[in-house]
Amino acid sequence: MKTIFKLMPVMMVLLFCSCNQREVEELSQVSLKGSIAENSLVESVTLDLLNKFSKSLRNSSLTKSENSIIVDESIKTTYHFKWNHETNTKSNGPQIPDSVSVDLYLMKFHEADGTLGYSIATGDERINKVYVYSHGDISDTARIYPLAHIIKSIPFIVKNDIENYYKNPSETIHTYGARPDITTHGPLLCTHWHQEYPYNSQIKAFPVMNAHPTLKGHAPVGCAATATAQVVTFYSKFKSDIMANGKPYVYNFSKFAFVAVPGEDAQFEVSQLCKEIGIALGIDYYPTVGILYDPRKIGTYLADKQGYSVETKYHKNIDINKLADLIMKNNPHITAGVMHGTTSGHVWVWDGVQMNWNTNEVMMVHCNWGMGIQKDSDFGSDTWFTPATMSQIDSQQPALTDDQVQIYLSNNNSYYPGGGGIL
Repeated sequence: MKTIFKLMPVMMVLLFCSCNQREVEELSQVSLKGSIAENSLVESVTLDLLNKFSKSLRNSSLTKSENSIIVDESIKTTYHFKWNHETNTKSNGPQIPDSVSVDLYLMKFHEADGTLGYSIATGDERINKVYVYSHGDISDTARIYPLAHIIKSIPFIVKNDIENYYKNPSETIHTYGARPDITTHGPLLCTHWHQEYPYNSQIKAFPVMNAHPTLKGHAPVGCAATATAQVVTFYSKFKSDIMANGKPYVYNFSKFAFVAVPGEDAQFEVSQLCKEIGIALGIDYYPTVGILYDPRKIGTYLADKQGYSVETKYHKNIDINKLADLIMKNNPHITAGVMHGTTSGHVWVWDGVQMNWNTNEVMMVHCNWGMGIQKDSDFGSDTWFTPATMSQIDSQQPALTDDQVQIYLSNNNSYYPGGGGIL
């Protein structure tokens, strides 16, 4: 398999609500900057839903404040969904209307400590659901293609949710808040690393890049090495090939495993770790890219060299239930995928889950994209989202990848409370 996993180039920003399927029509998009009270009831219910969801992440390192979120801008998009007669009459049960409209909201917010974020949700009483809750900015989709796919797939998921509502109107809709049946575990990783300086300071040097403001004369780390380095840092389990005083080098993980960004005293070790892993994986370095041709090498490396318990699956989509079980046991998960129709890919880490124990439903999952911390801020562009957005529910829904490699880790086998580091 010859697939390129590299620093993703900036592509066109995938705007919320992009969908041109005949049965999913975008009717209108309106930016609402006034008071929530001045706008629709659905918008007000949606804001309340977001506040409850935010509080449901109280055990999560993503939510640093118990204060309510403050919406800076609310963008409402109305979708019109149609069903053909054959679909509408399949069941002897409740009938689906020929067409239905749903208002979705992209809400850009900040928390009391200034942390910026955005969410995509609807307070429509038939759905009442948060689809995406993220720190960062919606423009992150230009850098993170899996996130772009997640947002692009939301209209298809809304259509499916509305259809399920009419087929099963007695089912409980999504609610959040102080509920004993909902458990949030993670994010497990405290680190928020990326591929550029200082993480690449020991990667292969290219003088032609000396003037580059973020690479500073070196190739990028490569997303495969970034993801792998963050995972071994979480476990604090690593056998170095570097010799120091006649013995293998021992990394002081306690200096950088529990902080988002390593301090100056730890940057050398972190960049050395990224370099070691990149060389071991066989990443080829060029001035602006670090290329891994076969991401299955990540699983092989972790199992054979580092002694991890690993199960690698090729050409397989994520098994959400298996993922959730492993995360609940404090095991992050690595996925490698190729952007549909291209040879460019990305490697990232799954490290959080929200479960409804009454229904055994995986309500939300969390990904660390390996894209670091927002400039001039102190938060990462990591995301909670409904797992259905990673599936291809509709045949016309865009596929996430042409290839996928799943690397299930099971070093920890007992269920732990909380998250955010080694327990």
